[in-house]
Amino acid sequence: MIFHPPILALIVASLLTSGFTVWAAVFAVRVLRAWDLSSGSEAQLQLERQTYLVSTVVAFALAVGAASLVLFVFNADRMAALFTGAMCAVGTLNASVYGFPALLAKIAVFFAASLWLAANRADGKGRDYPLTRLKYGMLLGLAPLVLLAAGLQLAYFLDLKADTITSCCGKMFAPDRPSITGEMAGMGEGAALWLLFSVLAVALGLAALAVRMLAWQGQGGHESDD
Repeated sequence: MIFHPPILALIVASLLTSGFTVWAAVFAVRVLRAWDLSSGSEAQLQLERQTYLVSTVVAFALAVGAASLVLFVFNADRMAALFTGAMCAVGTLNASVYGFPALLAKIAVFFAASLWLAANRADGKGRDYPLTRLKYGMLLGLAPLVLLAAGLQLAYFLDLKADTITSCCGKMFAPDRPSITGEMAGMGEGAALWLLFSVLAVALGLAALAVRMLAWQGQGGHESDD
């Protein structure tokens, strides 16, 4: 089963993303130690040139890693016909204990990668690269997450067996089922609305922070022009 073309594509994508992210994380340690825009030394100039290459490679790798989430879910849905009891991606993911952990890890990578790509784009527009230390510091936390997602995904694919009998949405999300999914399905309206608005508030707060950072960056660019 691991030799299915979509599965092989996902494994290759995760290997590339993991390899480049770990390589960039090692480089990030050097950036955090030696980055100094006030210095005109040869070492600083060389470091600035290298950041262009590393940032471009990492941006491509993380974009591939984020996009692989869509292929992962699509492939899980298409594979439902191979497992008894599965009718959609939920049943396929439930065919292994690593299914849903792999999905959650890939979702976390998707949002973390999106945040890094946004920071990288904002940093590239500034004249004094105000977010360089921040985005390379983020890589140190992003690399273990990418490795975790890749490991869980590989464990999930290796654990899949065609003769597995699984359960799908009707049983997993039943309100009376003693599980997280059952508790979520049986959540009261008040608690569900509180959770929804809490997540919305966090998202709006992050958006406001991003706008302020871009505005501050623009003011820094105008001051440099003056």
